[in-house]
Amino acid sequence: MNAELVNKVDEFIAQHKDAMIEDIMALARIPSVRGEAKPGAPYGEVCRSILDEGVTLAGRHGFEAEVHSDKYALLHHGDGEKSIAFYGHLDVVPEGKGWTVTEPFNPVYKDGLLVGRGVDDNKAGVVIGLYTIKAVRDLGIPVKSRLTLFMGSNEESGMDDVKTFAAEQPMPDFSLVPDARFPVCNGEKGGLRAKVISDRPFAQVRSMAGGVATNVVCEEVRATLEHTPALKAE
Repeated sequence: MNAELVNKVDEFIAQHKDAMIEDIMALARIPSVRGEAKPGAPYGEVCRSILDEGVTLAGRHGFEAEVHSDKYALLHHGDGEKSIAFYGHLDVVPEGKGWTVTEPFNPVYKDGLLVGRGVDDNKAGVVIGLYTIKAVRDLGIPVKSRLTLFMGSNEESGMDDVKTFAAEQPMPDFSLVPDARFPVCNGEKGGLRAKVISDRPFAQVRSMAGGVATNVVCEEVRATLEHTPALKAE
């Protein structure tokens, strides 16, 4: 990439920074946590409706997008024998507790940071993919491949949207996931799902639960115990 083009891309980002922030915040105001499956809304009504918001957002920037199988939306630009796809998702994990700067679905831009559920993971990824394609179009950057933006709605609770996409659509030749700052990130923090079994009698434990989702760091665990002489002796 030559220096002149780099400068043009930098100018494009600077010119559109405020618009990108507003687009991310608009998406983040929608509480797109998975809900009860209903006809035409396999991951709940809000997760289905935010796909329409993604299509509307694409339309405001002069692109056509379409929802497929009520699970994901696609935007295409350009043509070519090969294709490059950008992947993002519009669903989020449950909002959790303990928010102090703002309410989870009332995003704010403060001290150079966006705060709100989903502003980073991964509604920003969708907006980044959209503006990347927009920059290619508006700056006349020569790209020989067809560009695609995938907007999912089930990444946080199973990725069934991607499975459906893979079954219904031709796979791109190259894929990019704008979901981390480091460009060659291949892994994240470790995850553990376990069943606890003890050879000691724990009949006094009536219930135990914690966390809001299996892919969210658990902030607290609560247990309900039956008050017995044996427990008091412990």
